[in-house]
Amino acid sequence: MQLLKERNFSLFYFGSLVSYIGSMLCNFATSLFILDLSGSAIMMSLFLAYTTIIQLVLTPIMGAYSDRFSKKKCIVVCDFLFGITDLALAIILFMGVSNTYIWIAVIANATINTIVSSMAQPASSSIIPLIVHKDKLQKAYSLFSVLFDLTSIIGVISGATLYAIFGYKILLVINAATFIFASICELFIKVHEEKAEVKEKTDFMQEVKEGFTYLYERKELLAVAKCSVLINVCLTGIFAISIPYLINTHFDLHPMVLAVTSVGLSVGSIIGALIYGEKLIKKVSMAIQIGFTRLIFISIIFIVAYFLMQGGYIHWTLFSGLLFMGSLSLGFNGAYIQLPLNVSYAKRVDSNFMGRVMAIRSTLATVASPLAMVVAGILIEYLGVISVFISCTCLIVFAAIYTIRNKALKGLDD
Repeated sequence: MQLLKERNFSLFYFGSLVSYIGSMLCNFATSLFILDLSGSAIMMSLFLAYTTIIQLVLTPIMGAYSDRFSKKKCIVVCDFLFGITDLALAIILFMGVSNTYIWIAVIANATINTIVSSMAQPASSSIIPLIVHKDKLQKAYSLFSVLFDLTSIIGVISGATLYAIFGYKILLVINAATFIFASICELFIKVHEEKAEVKEKTDFMQEVKEGFTYLYERKELLAVAKCSVLINVCLTGIFAISIPYLINTHFDLHPMVLAVTSVGLSVGSIIGALIYGEKLIKKVSMAIQIGFTRLIFISIIFIVAYFLMQGGYIHWTLFSGLLFMGSLSLGFNGAYIQLPLNVSYAKRVDSNFMGRVMAIRSTLATVASPLAMVVAGILIEYLGVISVFISCTCLIVFAAIYTIRNKALKGLDD
């Protein structure tokens, strides 16, 4: 509550609150819309892989670019652009054009939004340490974790309902309005940024290289990035491709089942954020090792749920409950790992490198996601959805062993 009384933080927080709700409404419906439009897991995976590749290529460059300018100006402009592009796509869909033009419009919208996101993401991650004192960073990240997950619950449930009743067009209009509102809120934030002053325009690619060098020389930060690559591959294969396909196409269940699964992830993360937001975790390396080991058992829950449902041993309601419990555990575990990790990063990264390092961290975490999406789609088409769950579980085991054996992670401990 003390943080929310601070004007700059509250403006950024409540602006983010509204835009997050709109994003969750729209993002949840996008996968369903692509599946309905194409009827193919491969097409959905290719679409998601396409946007991820763009983000991977541009995020390190845009992160360096954001370090040249005010973070406030970056997020204001980006949020306004998000609103305009989604509104444009909604208008095209309202016109009732053919599927060919719909595909062109959807891909154009995804391309523009991904380019804008590659700038918005590092700028948003970097602004929190600029408007919050270091002693309050863990509470600030906890609040944003709760914010993201609460809006996920609202957005996913509302998204499933509104998509079934009104379709994708209405969700796009709502999303556009939320981002425009957020950009207005962010206009009134006052941020004192050293680098916002006159800065010599050095070689641009040199700045990108400096960001990579800065991260590479800090072995503990690099070790976390390597672990994140493996885990993100697994979670992408499971949550972005396999579970939506499993629910929507394989078992032909109501979209609300997918919503309940997503809600479980958010509820677990909220519980974790509330518990660990006040508890200072000094042994960050231990938290990472325990968290990665827990992921092995969580992935087994999804495998067991599949076999029980596939064999006809349980009703779809119990199947939904098992997916919810698996997602709940995953969300709680994510908060257990991410909160101390974010604080550790914020304390160790120089403010002049913050945009670049956050961008590179995000890029490295998702570097293999496009390949994971395509591979997951192919595995589903030819070997069945269970092959993705088993493959991802094996990768999680490998990642857990890597974190236990990696001594560099101790550099994250306070």
